[in-house]
Amino acid sequence: MPGGTGQAPDIINWAPRDYGNRVGVFRLMEVMARHGVRGTAALKGAQSGRVMAICLHPFIIGVPHRIGALDSALAYILRHEGVWCATGGEIIEHYLASGATF
Repeated sequence: MPGGTGQAPDIINWAPRDYGNRVGVFRLMEVMARHGVRGTAALKGAQSGRVMAICLHPFIIGVPHRIGALDSALAYILRHEGVWCATGGEIIEHYLASGATF
């Protein structure tokens, strides 16, 4: 019900979101592990580095009817040559080691 039920806890409105957080996060972890993704998928351009950060909310993408889309997207992204799959920390370390400045 949009706007809430007026009851606490508002189970009708909270349940779908909580389901994703409790269950969807494990689906996310499984799909990401299958593709070797550890947090951030980065696309590295030939002339300059480009980062494509994928923000994943378990309560949105982790539901059964959406997790397949993430699986397909990661498979598509990672099969291209020159894709570097890195964590945010790895990207920072690479940038600092490169000596580049803004």
